[in-house]
Amino acid sequence: MEIEGLYEINSATTTALSEVAGGELGKNEFLQMLVTQMQNQDPMEPMDNSEMTAQLAQFSALEQMENLNTRFEGFQQSSTAAMSLMNSGRPVVMELNDGSYVEGVLEKVQWMGGETQFVVDGTTYSSGDVISLQTDETESGSAETTTDAS
Repeated sequence: MEIEGLYEINSATTTALSEVAGGELGKNEFLQMLVTQMQNQDPMEPMDNSEMTAQLAQFSALEQMENLNTRFEGFQQSSTAAMSLMNSGRPVVMELNDGSYVEGVLEKVQWMGGETQFVVDGTTYSSGDVISLQTDETESGSAETTTDAS
């Protein structure tokens, strides 16, 4: 037995949440939707236990993915800092998405707007535009380093 009012509330909640969150549901929105669903269910026919268990499992998976994403962003920032320390001031050759090459001195590697950026001779390149980055300082005896920046 489907209750039309419940369906309409859940549909409106889902629509409102996806519009507010830009189409992505976070754990707070997911919990809000679950609570709304439970508040508006028919007391004579409550939600099936397997359905509730499935939703709680989805919530748990969502929370774990958000935690993993947060840790990965921290790793990305640490990796960017390490790359900056190791290669700043070195001559580099970067291959870009359009097939062109940029040669110059790597001034810094920075983390801005959720992405790694390379500053070569005063020009900033997004990591999404860089296919590879090579450093070569054979005069000082160090080996060539190739990094896949994408």
